[in-house]
This record gives sequence, structure tokens and C-alpha cells, in this order.
Amino acid sequence: MKKLFKYTPLIFALLFAGYVICNAGGQATSGKTADDIITNVRYVINQEEKSGVTPFCTDTEMIQWIDAGQKRILADSQCLKSKATIYLATNTFEYSWSGVSDYIKVDLCIYYNGTDYKKLTKSCESIGQTSSTGSPEFVCEAGDKILVWPVPTSAYSGNTVFAYYVPMPTGVTATTSSIEIPAIFDEALVWYVASEAMAKDKQWQLSDWYRVKYKETLDRYRVDIIDKPKESIREAEPK
Repeated sequence: MKKLFKYTPLIFALLFAGYVICNAGGQATSGKTADDIITNVRYVINQEEKSGVTPFCTDTEMIQWIDAGQKRILADSQCLKSKATIYLATNTFEYSWSGVSDYIKVDLCIYYNGTDYKKLTKSCESIGQTSSTGSPEFVCEAGDKILVWPVPTSAYSGNTVFAYYVPMPTGVTATTSSIEIPAIFDEALVWYVASEAMAKDKQWQLSDWYRVKYKETLDRYRVDIIDKPKESIREAEPK
């Protein structure tokens, strides 16, 4: 039986502020635009724009790769977090929540009964396979809902589940679009886009090398302290 954490609300808030910082390493953006990233990528791949020369990668393609790269970095590093509050109701199994239309993944769910906190296990397999009564133990993402198990009875009505999730960026659609990820990941974004550019040109070795540089940059800042220890680049590479 899992015990509730005996933390005051203030201590708990500080703990999770630390959790976000550990994953993010600072969330301030650099103020750069897509055009700045494109300029850096063209320099890295030695395809700087020259008068009368058509680059093999267009700005339109670069913009698409930057947009995809932002989402990939958010998913891989979990460097940005938002929080949704779900209020439990009697005999209610499925819950809508504020992040449903605009998120990449739910990272962590915490149950709060007004006094104590408890981390809920993310496990769709446990829904319906364990006791249907008692304090909430499991959560599951299903479609546009978050499922809570066991189903709350009146004893748990009004208590809360805090869902910490990775939000979806607004998106990069033009050279003037702002880069939305923290500044420390701008370098990783350059490596990601450079890898895509080399893949388009069928320079597979260079593409792979830039992708390794991307992973190394993420690994430099990523600290996984909840689910599993950090993997090294060597361990993460396919055998």
C-alpha cells in the first residue's frame, strides 16, 4: 500500500518547482526567430546563401523542420511543463482537463486529499484489474480524457489530481516565428534541422552525425529523476 507523502503544500510546491528546473535547466527563451536558426543551420552545413546560387534546402523546408524539431525537443527533454487541476467527483471515472487540446504528453499525476500528496501510477493496464474501491492509485490517458482508478467514492469527492504535462508549442510557420523552447536547447534545434537537411541531400553519414550531436546536446541538460536513470548517448544508440 503506497503511503501519502507527508509534505506541507509549501514544501510540495518547492519540490515540484525543483523537479521542473531539473528537467528544464532554465526556461527563458533566447528571443531568436526561425530566421536565426536557419542562418545558423546554413552555416553549419556550409550552405550559406550566395547571390545567384539556389540552396538545396528552401526556407519553407527549414521552417517545417524547425517546427518538428521544437516538438521533438519538448517530447525528448520535457523542458517545459504546465499543470492542470482535476477535481474528483463521486462515481466519476473519466475527467476532461485543461491541457487536452494542446499537449504532447502527461508526465506526472499527483493526488491531493487536502492534507497529503501521493504520486499516482500511470498504468492503463491496471484499470479494472485491481480493487475498484479505495484511494486513487492509477491514472490513464484515453482519448481526450484522464481516467482515475479506483473510481472515486463520496469519501474522495472534491479532492484533486494535479496533472503535469508537456504543452504543445504554438508552432513555427514563418521565418519571423519565435523559437519557443528554452534558450539552452537552441543548439539542439540547429543540430536537428541540420540532420534533416543532410538526409534530404542523401548525405546519410553527416545526417547521422548531426543527429548524434542533437542527442548529446539534450543529454547534457536532461535529468530524469522520476521514472528512470539517464541514459548515455552510447547506451541510447541502436546496436
